[in-house]
Amino acid sequence: MNVDGSGQHPLIPGTPEADETPTYSPDGRMLAFVRCSAGNCNVFLAGADGSNPHPLTTFPPAGAGQGAYAPTFSPDGRTIAFEHYVNTGGFSDIWAIGVDGSGQTDLTKTTSTPVFLEFTPDYSPDGQRITYARSEMSGTFIGLMNADGSSQSSITAGHNGNERYPAFSPDGKQLVFVGSSSAPYQHVQLMNPDGSNRRPVTAQDATNEYDPAWEHVYMCGGRRATIIGSDSGESLKGTKGPDVIVANGGKDTIKGLKGKDRICGGAGKDKLIGGKGKDRCVGGPGKDKGKGCEKGKI
Repeated sequence: MNVDGSGQHPLIPGTPEADETPTYSPDGRMLAFVRCSAGNCNVFLAGADGSNPHPLTTFPPAGAGQGAYAPTFSPDGRTIAFEHYVNTGGFSDIWAIGVDGSGQTDLTKTTSTPVFLEFTPDYSPDGQRITYARSEMSGTFIGLMNADGSSQSSITAGHNGNERYPAFSPDGKQLVFVGSSSAPYQHVQLMNPDGSNRRPVTAQDATNEYDPAWEHVYMCGGRRATIIGSDSGESLKGTKGPDVIVANGGKDTIKGLKGKDRICGGAGKDKLIGGKGKDRCVGGPGKDKGKGCEKGKI
């Protein structure tokens, strides 16, 4: 649906299975979700329009609740981290797999130490770390590790042990999570990635809150975008004021107008054209051309 609630329509064709927890890839071209059938769940991929849904993981049925959950894309869109729950042992690990189905890896390897359950992973914006919820004998804490599974730690150990649903901020400087500061109720809180500067976001009342998420923010030259292109080729033009323009995908033509603009190309072969002000142009992954740009690297 649209963000105002209009235009609701089915995306994945109706099937006898249950489809859950959809998430878009960073470039908006793919959709990952969980499909459950007969008590067994796997991560599926589809086009952003719902086309070609197909399994990415193929864990066999082994009891109700078995399988993969909570998929999340790495920032470069090449890898998906997810939770793998094993019903027979009562434990779960954080796994990762390439979007092409290669390199499936158990990152936390709790099969040898089943006192831990790790779930709901989330990548840092630079793709170097993963935060997750970590259930230990003494409670549930927020965990942090490198993206390859090394240097695992519980960064909220020492608190009341009922914390979960962590997510990195777009700049990587904060974590949002749900924790109990007024037990037994859970509320949205913030902290630094090392566990310091912990503080509440929502009212600490007699309610429970779950699964917070950050707004996706497009940046250009260190400033938040005011004009954002789509994944298709198009022409983007600035306004009379200072603009921050992000082209996104496709073969685009981006023009500044007046004011001190910042113009960023996307993945396509873009043409960046500065306006009358002192503009900064930054090319993207494609072979871009620039004109009338005082600063930046094309």
